[in-house]
Amino acid sequence: MTVTAGLGVLGTVYSFSKSSEAEYEITKSDNLLFIPPLLYEPLADFYQLPSITVKDSTYSFFPEKSSSSIGLSTNQHELNYLGPTIKVKRGDVVGVTINNQTNMTTMNHWHGLQIPSYADGSPHLLIPPKESWNTTLHIQQEAATCWYHPLNYDIGDQQLYLGYAGLFIIEDDNIQSLNIPTTYGLDDIPLIVQDKVFDNNGQQIYTKQSTNLLDEYTVIVNGTINPYLSIAPGWVRFRLLNASNTRVFDFSFSEQATFYKVASDGGMLNSPVAMTSLTLASGERSEIMIFLKEGNKNIALLATDKLFSDISFLALKITVEDVACTETVLPSRLRPNSLNVNYNLVNTLPVTKQIKFGSDVSKNDSLAANTIYQFNEIESTLLREEDEIWMLELTGNYSIHIYGASFLIISIDDQPLVTSDIGWQDTLFIGKPLKTENKIQKIKLLIKFNYVSYRQGVNRFQAKTNPTSLKFHVPYLYYCRCLDQNGISKIGQFSVSDKV
Repeated sequence: MTVTAGLGVLGTVYSFSKSSEAEYEITKSDNLLFIPPLLYEPLADFYQLPSITVKDSTYSFFPEKSSSSIGLSTNQHELNYLGPTIKVKRGDVVGVTINNQTNMTTMNHWHGLQIPSYADGSPHLLIPPKESWNTTLHIQQEAATCWYHPLNYDIGDQQLYLGYAGLFIIEDDNIQSLNIPTTYGLDDIPLIVQDKVFDNNGQQIYTKQSTNLLDEYTVIVNGTINPYLSIAPGWVRFRLLNASNTRVFDFSFSEQATFYKVASDGGMLNSPVAMTSLTLASGERSEIMIFLKEGNKNIALLATDKLFSDISFLALKITVEDVACTETVLPSRLRPNSLNVNYNLVNTLPVTKQIKFGSDVSKNDSLAANTIYQFNEIESTLLREEDEIWMLELTGNYSIHIYGASFLIISIDDQPLVTSDIGWQDTLFIGKPLKTENKIQKIKLLIKFNYVSYRQGVNRFQAKTNPTSLKFHVPYLYYCRCLDQNGISKIGQFSVSDKV
């Protein structure tokens, strides 16, 4: 097994022995993990966040080497890469303004939020250069780790790569009652993982076909090259986000240490699930907990390329400080009401949306040219607060994201899954390493939308009776992102209406 730290033009390769911890000692080439600043109003239920300004900037990934980047700043924090972490409570009403001070059109998608489509970002809600977008977020979902970024399509793909991304954390009363780690930056740690290709001058290199999947590359966390983290002994909670454009990573700890998955994209699991590795597709999140004993001085979080190289990257070094810590626990139960699925009932529900798609090879260099997207067409309509069954039949490797709702994976290739161990998701990886047989895979999803897609201020009767009209609807999107090099992706649009 090879572990790589900063693989790429400016990187270094280390051989790794399971019996040695020397690889994980903090050295002069390591950098303290950057923790994005926090925007949080714990005592308010109705409030306006500081305006977030998206700007072209420069950022030094390496000492004395500067790269073009995008940062998201407020009047409280000046950032040249990534954006602040936004933290809210269930029941909050939050006003947000996004100022686009770049020279490119952008948009802001609240990935994982269950909100009306007019409050979410899409190609129908663009922010031109030097203009602003105002929206109000009514937070009605359970505690979850979400994030914000442009749509991974054409210009948005490049903007995400350059640094337009940030976490969006939701808390609720249940989280407060569990006594799990909740102190942001101390025992509740955000980990935004990305892959980068750098040239000899430390400039991050972006190509239209995302990152060349076969190039040597570097894994960074929170914008930090070769990061390390010093932390107090006890339970620590990591909020893992794979913010890469296309990579799929297997995360594990050195020595195959056991950790516990406590939450998926859309909220807490029924109970902690013990594991030694965790796969996350681009856009997917998980919350994990691990117990760090005093004296565990040299451990590491590893990220293994799931699809293309099988190389393990040294993502984060962790050292345990000899200091007092807040006593927290790993509860045996994580939800007040268990997440259970009545499979007999689910199997009687009709399929309301079917997506069949293959990974055909294209010679186009443009990401947009390789994406099937009918901007002016709403392909189907669904009903609000109705259990829906979606059936996906895909050939190839895909990351799939659905706007506006979370779903449960009921089965893959007709084999039922234990949904309580997987939890609510809005992003899904389906596929196999490229060296294996490429065959059709069938995925059955259970999903329900709590909001309609009507445009703000339109006549609700007209919107309901014209479900495929862009005049009355800002459609929700689903995005099937092909992870095979030069493959075809698909963006689909659908509306959600009230029941008759």
